Amino acid sequence: WYLIGPFPGRHGRGLFENVRHPPEDAVLLDAVYYGKDKRLLRWEYVSETGYPLWPRDQDEDAIWYGYTEVLMDRERDLTMWVGADDDVQIHVNDRLVWKGGNVNKQWFFSTVYDTRQPYDRQYNRTEGMTTVRMRKGRNKIFFKLSNGPNKGFISIVLTPG
Repeated sequence: WYLIGPFPGRHGRGLFENVRHPPEDAVLLDAVYYGKDKRLLRWEYVSETGYPLWPRDQDEDAIWYGYTEVLMDRERDLTMWVGADDDVQIHVNDRLVWKGGNVNKQWFFSTVYDTRQPYDRQYNRTEGMTTVRMRKGRNKIFFKLSNGPNKGFISIVLTPG
């Protein structure tokens, strides 16, 4: 993944109505932007085997963006399993395929945080799933993760449809 953030955000019922930041207009991996508290932000390549993906510079009331590409040998449907704290929007090939928000998943937060599982890699952090159409060749996956209080994370797992 390439990640960038934190950008300023806001907590509450309107997390999805957070302001747009430049990565939503175009993914320019060599660009530099002003982020939260006037920090200079650059896209950072992250190659981790940990689960789920935690942005390195955690912050409250903040937004992160992520970008990756998946190469396919043929056109096919895949199942995308998603989990995030708090709100997340996911685009595949510039088409919105997922929008999951805080107000829609109280059960998810109770399961993730109230059980106090000590083993994130083995714990299922999936809040839902959707089918995505992948084309032959290069497929772009882009997300916007909006976090309120505490730490934010995202989990995206692709499996055969």
